[in-house]
Amino acid sequence: MSFVQRFDKNSNRYLKIDGTGHVIAESPHPFTIPGGELLEEIEPVEPERPARAKMSDPLGDMR
Repeated sequence: MSFVQRFDKNSNRYLKIDGTGHVIAESPHPFTIPGGELLEEIEPVEPERPARAKMSDPLGDMR
């Protein structure tokens, strides 16, 4: 089975992800494969920031 890793900025931890997309391990350090090579890393998780709400001006037409 193949694995990749991704750095999660929210938790400051590396996530080990299997081929189906499930997280199977977390670590504060990068994961390695036998032989000492680092696992392939995919793009880091970007925290989602909700868009700012725009408030309508209910009295705007009267001004």
